[in-house]
Amino acid sequence: MRHDLPTDRWRRSSRSSAASGNCLETQTTDDALIAVGDSKARDHGALVFPPVAWTAFLSRTGIGIPPDPPSGLPRDHHRGRSAPGERGPAGTG
Repeated sequence: MRHDLPTDRWRRSSRSSAASGNCLETQTTDDALIAVGDSKARDHGALVFPPVAWTAFLSRTGIGIPPDPPSGLPRDHHRGRSAPGERGPAGTG
């Protein structure tokens, strides 16, 4: 659980709706984890997940792709795959 994450990095899910009260937000932390929180209860903190786990969750739910990686990390690394020229764990790169 993380608290006090930068407010300017939160990205609201395209499936969230202010009208419905379901407002899920995500952001990539400085240590390259994915933080997931409720925009209406930010004081409760955010759950954090490794990018590979978050991507696996999204792919199984059909929701989509996680937010962009922090600068300096290859986009493929953020999605749980090796960057071109790198070898990742079996079946990931």
